[in-house]
Amino acid sequence: MFDCIYLHIGLDKTGSKAIQFACCENTETLLRAGIFYPVTPDTVWHAEFASFFHENPKSYDYNRAIGRSQKALAVIESEDLKFIQNLEQKIGQIHAEKMVLSYEGFAALDEATLIKIKQYLSGISKKIKVILYCREPVSYACSAVSQRAMSMIPLWESVPLQFYKPICEKFVAVFGRENMLVRDFSQSSLLKMDVRVDFFRQIGFDIQQHPDTVLSESGVNRSLSSEAILIAQALRRHCLQEKIPEAEFSWRYEPILKKIKGQVHSLSAEQIAQVHQQSKVHLDYLQQNFSINFKTNLSASKIAKKLNFSPTFTDSMAHIICNPIKFTAPLIPEVKTDAELACKPFIGSSLCLKTILTVKSNQKFILPVEIKNESDFHWLSNGLNPIYLSYHWQMKSGEMVTFEGLRTSFSKLGLRKGASLKAQMDIISPFKAGNYELILTLVKEDICWFETHGFNAATLKISVI
Repeated sequence: MFDCIYLHIGLDKTGSKAIQFACCENTETLLRAGIFYPVTPDTVWHAEFASFFHENPKSYDYNRAIGRSQKALAVIESEDLKFIQNLEQKIGQIHAEKMVLSYEGFAALDEATLIKIKQYLSGISKKIKVILYCREPVSYACSAVSQRAMSMIPLWESVPLQFYKPICEKFVAVFGRENMLVRDFSQSSLLKMDVRVDFFRQIGFDIQQHPDTVLSESGVNRSLSSEAILIAQALRRHCLQEKIPEAEFSWRYEPILKKIKGQVHSLSAEQIAQVHQQSKVHLDYLQQNFSINFKTNLSASKIAKKLNFSPTFTDSMAHIICNPIKFTAPLIPEVKTDAELACKPFIGSSLCLKTILTVKSNQKFILPVEIKNESDFHWLSNGLNPIYLSYHWQMKSGEMVTFEGLRTSFSKLGLRKGASLKAQMDIISPFKAGNYELILTLVKEDICWFETHGFNAATLKISVI
């Protein structure tokens, strides 16, 4: 029996993915410290755990999002039971005093499901603690607008709010106020201004005592610039005319939008006033019950500066993105830039550490990989042209389907010459079903792809269904 189980309620835009990736990257280190973070080959969170206890699994948000709701109820229940049995088998094989379960969707569960979860966890642990982070409403709204832009959702059809009061009341009613660890997500309140470090401290894991702890940039979700958000709105108008599905919108354009540099997105004075007015009841609740008092700044830095982009310009940009210009021959003789001339051979290789034959279409998943640097210089992951893990999807015929794969930071320290490292690689599968080849490589941003400069990139044959 565990001494304590921590249930992390990953509220939206509070670093939940970063926490989950950090736990996944450090599962062995955590276990040596007596903390068990269960992972599966496909996910780094525990969405399936809640499905087992849900009154109606077919209506569970996670099951609807990944298409499980289309299966027969008996099939879903059988898969959920298998997940619980595998979890219990792992628990019987390890020696740990604590366990951590984390998922964003826990916040949406009703009290009846939470009671079932508590009853189950109480049978394997002496204590249950609930951890959640709350973000200052204006800061949250800015980030939520960025996410809406990438998801083809109207930016301000409703005020972006996090309903802290009903969420907290629900968990207090089931688990008790004394078992709630409610934290301020503001950087000034987080230990070392890092939510991952802060979370580790809450579960009793001090990274200073474990120098092998890995804190890469995996799972860190960057917001769009103001310029990118305007172009995203133009892309949305185009996609609505073309009747392109929302899921395909994110798959097609999110990597491009994240590359558009510009000013940090802010809200208008009117939007800030709306956020304050509608979030007051939640802020009062947090202050009275958990002594959280957000420091809201109404200075000019929080108020958006108007961009002088006309709708004609943004629509033109959207048209170029949707219909890239293709040249049959170079317009001018090719000239090597200084940066390209300075690009040395990147000798090394990638190796996939997991057997994967089939994935669902338009699904984000993680692949564990090992990267070897056999060059005579260090590979740096910072600076003007950082190095990232990335990938290409192509058909068996060699036709490229996705060239610009997601970027995954593998180490803040880079990779020293002659060394190797293991990392978790973020990947999104193609939108259409078929047989593909996935090429696992690295990219020196705005300079070159490694496989064109001597790197031996692993190629996996994967069926997308």
